[in-house]
Amino acid sequence: MQHAIDIDGKKISPSSSGQIAVCGFCGEKVRGRCGEINIWHWQHVNKVECDLWKEGETDWHRVWKSRFPFNWQETIIIKNGEKHIADILTDEGLVIEFQNSSITPSAIAVREKFYGKMIWVINSESFKNNLVTENVSEKQLAEIEKKYAAKIIHVKKYSSIGLESIKKKPSLRTSEVETLKDNLNRLESVTEPFNIYNKNADTFAEQIINIWENDNLSIDPSLMKIITDDALVSKNAFLRLRGDFKRNKHYLDLPGKTSSEIEQLYL
Repeated sequence: MQHAIDIDGKKISPSSSGQIAVCGFCGEKVRGRCGEINIWHWQHVNKVECDLWKEGETDWHRVWKSRFPFNWQETIIIKNGEKHIADILTDEGLVIEFQNSSITPSAIAVREKFYGKMIWVINSESFKNNLVTENVSEKQLAEIEKKYAAKIIHVKKYSSIGLESIKKKPSLRTSEVETLKDNLNRLESVTEPFNIYNKNADTFAEQIINIWENDNLSIDPSLMKIITDDALVSKNAFLRLRGDFKRNKHYLDLPGKTSSEIEQLYL
């Protein structure tokens, strides 16, 4: 043992050979063994049955335990009236047991049931070449890959379909643009005559207005609408104007030969 209890009830390591303390497990006296060959440890003064689970420790045991915090080493655990000394007990309640010699499966099962959450550290120096290792991570990855292989295929297929759909969209948009261009050309061919009519109507109306203004004619506002109609409507309005002129001179005060000039302009 590397730990014992002093007269103040504290867990201590041996500091000199012959130092006396008591075993924290069985309460019997232990003596310090502090030589130059073995790691310093405690030894029972009298041969007593302490923890039956504890075996004769070697330097291998002690070196391993020394790698952990002092308070974690050789901790007594009591459960349901039964107690044992754990090599290491962490603050999180994890037990670590160091096993240097052979142990039966039944003994392993009993200790694991008592400690609960635990880890075994085995000295395999004498039989390490007989061990068969297995890469757990690769096995698990293979199972995951097999499990999701169908889903991966589905995702790839879906992505491929989606990509093809995206590729088709530009060609569809190009076709739609061409169709719109054709429709626009047809509309322009239909509207072109109306543009010509309007231009002719504006020119026709401006010529009439210029003649009237040059001859100082008085123009009824209701007749001004001819400047905004197409050529056909303008001509009809002019015909009505000429008829009104012949029947009544109320609309226009025409000096000289203005009426004949208007007649000529119409022809």
